[in-house]
Amino acid sequence: MTQLYIQRTTETARPCRCDNCGWTGTEDDVNAISDAQERLEAGGTVPAGECPEDDCGALAYIVTPEPEAPRLTVADLVAREVVYCVSTLVYDATSHAQVHTWDDNEEDARIDLWTPMPDYDEACAENDITLIEVGADEWTWTGPGGREGATWDTKQEAAIGALEACRVDVSEYSGEVYEHWIVSEWFADKLEAAGERVVRDWHGLTIWARTTTGQAIYMDSVVQSIHADLFRNTAVEG
Repeated sequence: MTQLYIQRTTETARPCRCDNCGWTGTEDDVNAISDAQERLEAGGTVPAGECPEDDCGALAYIVTPEPEAPRLTVADLVAREVVYCVSTLVYDATSHAQVHTWDDNEEDARIDLWTPMPDYDEACAENDITLIEVGADEWTWTGPGGREGATWDTKQEAAIGALEACRVDVSEYSGEVYEHWIVSEWFADKLEAAGERVVRDWHGLTIWARTTTGQAIYMDSVVQSIHADLFRNTAVEG
């Protein structure tokens, strides 16, 4: 009886499977192949060995892992979700307020396009306000002098409630809008959740009021954070 031993070429034993009985294991577990000359085909796939299961004896082969899907980079995310720069359009359309009659919604949108969201985290930190997550979708706060607040659904709502209760002028913690970009609805949701200013349905467009300039969008900390959360959530779901 001719026996064949397959020489391993890697330090780590690779996973193997027997398609006959369903056995799975590694290269270390298989047996030598009996009657190798009769059982192996010239030019065929070389088996790892013979299945070690009793009453089987079929050939077991190395399992080739499926190639991983290419990971979406931050630049890829921006290319997919950020559509077009409309800074000039927004400037031209909103700088003629004196010669146009604006309805209330249009006036609110015009103001919002140039008013960034305050940095609530910074405002709370500098005014001795601590935001506390007390459960799923439950946030509260404590402030100067042992003050305590109500429970809110989101961290941002808790921060706003705390700052209003402590009479903090949040306008002091706002930056400046430098650019305007059309973004997807999905990305708009993510930006808003991260505390960015988004104006929806402005002449049919969803506009992100960007507070950074002079660098690629994928370098913005808020965009980096959205990308990181995307893959963190994917890993948890998987």
